[in-house]
Amino acid sequence: MRSHATALIVVLVLSMPLTADAAETWTCWTEVDDRGDESAVQTTRCRLAGEAETVEYGSVSEVPVVLAPQVGTDGDGVCWFWTTRGSDWVLLGVDDDGNATMGIDPDGVEGGPILIDAVYPRCVSEPTEAPTALMEAYELLARYDHPTPGAIVDPPPGSGVVGMEVFVTDRPPATWTDSLVSPHSGRTIEVETYVEVVEIDWGDGSTVVVPAAAFGMLTGWPDGGFGHLYEVKTCETPGGPRCHRTLDAYELVVSYRWAARYRVDGGTWEPIPVPPTETSVDYDVDEILSLTTAVG
Repeated sequence: MRSHATALIVVLVLSMPLTADAAETWTCWTEVDDRGDESAVQTTRCRLAGEAETVEYGSVSEVPVVLAPQVGTDGDGVCWFWTTRGSDWVLLGVDDDGNATMGIDPDGVEGGPILIDAVYPRCVSEPTEAPTALMEAYELLARYDHPTPGAIVDPPPGSGVVGMEVFVTDRPPATWTDSLVSPHSGRTIEVETYVEVVEIDWGDGSTVVVPAAAFGMLTGWPDGGFGHLYEVKTCETPGGPRCHRTLDAYELVVSYRWAARYRVDGGTWEPIPVPPTETSVDYDVDEILSLTTAVG
């Protein structure tokens, strides 16, 4: 079980005066005594570089030095922790489970551009810092602007009809690759990223996930392979005898689910988390009524 953290802790830690020798390196993480109920006890544990024993604190805010977020690995894999060592990592937010959204600020200027963000769980045992290669891979990946889907809806918004199939046309980008020779180690860092799946949320509770092998079927009528039928029309004022109860248009969302990875000197590929990109379309649906009229 990963630990809980709040934004308040971040404020308290970063506002504390530095009372230890600036040359000392502190590494702090959170250990959780999970008793199987809501009474799990969290303890902040720190190690001062060169010391055999660790020091226990009730919370991060009690640690008597200024700490910065860092990414590393513990017994469970890649995670985030606190350290006094300089870092390009920036803490963008922490959820109730202790998972942190982390970014990279390579120039260290407050308010400057954050390259790419990823979500990491909190370290729950003593971590080691992530290799420099990971930072370099992130900076390399930041050269690529992950695009949003260029989805075209057929029929277009305003022309949808109950009982008539709706299609999405989209052509995801090709795999992007790049490489660099590390100025720190001389090793070659390779990065690649690609759209793993396209997800279409039709806005009425139905979704479809399209794998890469079927991207060629993301076309309109009559050859499209992923059509959808809306069963209820939408109205400018929701409700009424034939209108959707709450919607004046369906929110149709097309998402690219990205995969990314890096390797060093042609070695094993390691994953890099990349957030999805998406395009949203307000899609209203009408209906066609047949009327019987008198003849003659």
